[in-house]
Amino acid sequence: VPGATTLFVAFLIIGAAVALKLVVGQIFGTNIGFIIYVPAIALAAWYRGFLGGILGTILGAVLDTLIFVPPLVVLAGNLTDYQLRLIAYIVGGVVVSYLSYRLRRERDHARLESAERRRALEDVAAAQAELARLVATERRASELRDAYNGIISHELRTPITAIYGGA
Repeated sequence: VPGATTLFVAFLIIGAAVALKLVVGQIFGTNIGFIIYVPAIALAAWYRGFLGGILGTILGAVLDTLIFVPPLVVLAGNLTDYQLRLIAYIVGGVVVSYLSYRLRRERDHARLESAERRRALEDVAAAQAELARLVATERRASELRDAYNGIISHELRTPITAIYGGA
């Protein structure tokens, strides 16, 4: 199922990003937030298309909210700062997803076009080689015809000269 694979890959990539964010947060004592998620979302979009990037964005937003937003803030309903952060996260994720998806699509299109051009150039080269072979064959046939005509005219001239001389 392509959708399940996309969801699984997005979950793995974003899960790794969350784990990295936890490790970096513990080491440096800071919340680096979206900086970790941007490459993860771009990676999900690159390998699984725009849908993979969107799923990565949603999963990242949900996991980030569940793991990094203190429960008391959620229970108190004081989420305006986190809501703005979530909106910025989703908008940024959609933009990164779209750009990664388009970049991959353009690269694939360029590769396909390059392969088509290469095949066309190979066809032209093959046609030129065939044309060169035909020209060489025609030249050889012309040389053989000229040699044949020379021999025939010599062979006919010899008896005619003898007959003419005898007459």
